[in-house]
Amino acid sequence: MIYLRHLAGLWFITHQTLYKEPNALTARHCSGEISMGEKTLTCVAVFAAREGKAQQLKEILDNLVIHTRKEPGCLSYEVFTSTENNQRFLVNEQYKSKADFEYHSNTPYLKALQRELPKLAEEADIRTY
Repeated sequence: MIYLRHLAGLWFITHQTLYKEPNALTARHCSGEISMGEKTLTCVAVFAAREGKAQQLKEILDNLVIHTRKEPGCLSYEVFTSTENNQRFLVNEQYKSKADFEYHSNTPYLKALQRELPKLAEEADIRTY
């Protein structure tokens, strides 16, 4: 199925494959699978790139997609560029559990982004749900 979604002031089109199981609806993304009744952790991060740093920030965020989607607890990991301002990016992440998100937060590639972020972004708004 294809959905039109609105998140943090951005509209984007995404898809989600749903599998029907007896008494459960399951969503599959990345390497994970979870029943809809289970508690997951969602992280939404919005970044505003510093002048002249948008391309570099975008490349790093896109590279995170490749690594993060291979993590065992990753259900979804998507990066979007604002249609109104190509200096703004949204990262929408979903994990099976808080422990899976903490694992992701301590990976070498995310630690590298954290070190570089002050040079690349003038704004970073990261929230978990």
